[in-house]
Amino acid sequence: MSSYSIADYVVSIYTLLLGSMTLRFNPNARKNQIFFLVTLFSFIWLFSYGLSDSVHDHKIKLMLLKLGHLGAMQLSPAIYFLTLEILQAHKKKIDVYWARFAILLCAAFSVLIFTSPLYFKGIVMREWGYYPVGGILMFVYALFTFTMASRIVYVLFQASKKAHKEFQYNDYQKFKYHSISVIIFVFAAIDYLPKFGINFYPFGYVFVGLFSSISTYAIIRHKLFDIDIVIRRSFVYSSLIASLTLIYLSIILISERIFSSFFGYRSIVIALIASSVVALTFNPLRF
Repeated sequence: MSSYSIADYVVSIYTLLLGSMTLRFNPNARKNQIFFLVTLFSFIWLFSYGLSDSVHDHKIKLMLLKLGHLGAMQLSPAIYFLTLEILQAHKKKIDVYWARFAILLCAAFSVLIFTSPLYFKGIVMREWGYYPVGGILMFVYALFTFTMASRIVYVLFQASKKAHKEFQYNDYQKFKYHSISVIIFVFAAIDYLPKFGINFYPFGYVFVGLFSSISTYAIIRHKLFDIDIVIRRSFVYSSLIASLTLIYLSIILISERIFSSFFGYRSIVIALIASSVVALTFNPLRF
């Protein structure tokens, strides 16, 4: 198993467990159903990418990366529809039309992953392992994804101004944590950039992990998704700290590996110094 895949495994399983729990406690709520789909697609994306680092057969590796990308593609319309559920009465018809169009576009482009080199050109070896190479059609879909992400951030920000005045305290807290978690999640779209020759480590799993952790906290603290779970607060905080610490340590280890590959050093002392610098850099994120 590659050290780079550890974070993918941890975040994907953690996220899917959260989505499954949410659906189990309130399976008829539309918001819970969409949230589960978001966690399921995130799991397919991250787990498949992580698993691809653990296999040596090129064809299996290629198929896993295509499957993972397929899961990532579905997140665009899923997050859009989750946003519409968050907006409630504040959603606009234009966003409903955009979300429906996103489903149709996603369905069409999903077929191209397995059929057209204009979308999925192949895979290439990077410092962290094999990674997809996007064609012109993937670039088109990536632009659409970034456009939707920008729209999501904008409409949530605009709606928050009204929600603060119109919502009751509990409803506003739910809206606030929904919005924060979704806005953080959309930044995971940066994982598209390395597919077009921009050589930096894809750390979108960090935003997925933060999305899941914020949602977990809000479920316990503010009954997010209308779920009332009685759990000791100490257990909740301990679970969140453990999850974020795993992600934090993964970032440190992976970043140090990237620095080592880039600068070519092999000294243990230098490695420890580099790890310390990375740890200090990401410490504010951990807190």
